[in-house]
Amino acid sequence: MRAAIVLFVVSCVVMTGCLPESQVSGAPKPASKTEAFTGIWIPQSSIAQGQEQLPEKASREMIRLSIVNDEYKMYLLTDAVKLEGRLLAAADFSIDEKAGTFELAFKDGLKKGEKMHGIYELSKTTLKICYAPTDKVRPTKFEAPAGSDAFCDIWERTKK
Repeated sequence: MRAAIVLFVVSCVVMTGCLPESQVSGAPKPASKTEAFTGIWIPQSSIAQGQEQLPEKASREMIRLSIVNDEYKMYLLTDAVKLEGRLLAAADFSIDEKAGTFELAFKDGLKKGEKMHGIYELSKTTLKICYAPTDKVRPTKFEAPAGSDAFCDIWERTKK
């Protein structure tokens, strides 16, 4: 299902240009609770329904996640050199550091109006997240088995 959605979005973006051209980075703002997450991230793995959703390196190279000032934005790159792309989804991003949990409230693109919640592990170079819709149980493990509504992603911070 997720693969079908990704294919639909890619088709929509590439063929019709239905989402506006955007700059992946963004202007700096004051520090936030999510400051440690700040950066541009490249997917290393994306699991849903027990299956890898981005098995080809080429597909992973075309996606970027930008986290800046409590905003989570996912892009499909149109220019990897300039880090420009089409916005796929944008969400308000909040965390509970003590619990190791986060919330996403989607405000644009895919999933607009939806909310997700999940768990995370963050190191200097890697962000590991597992999440589900808020009307489902918040994941407690980094697993997304078949039959579940969970998604588990591993992101690597890009080098500046």
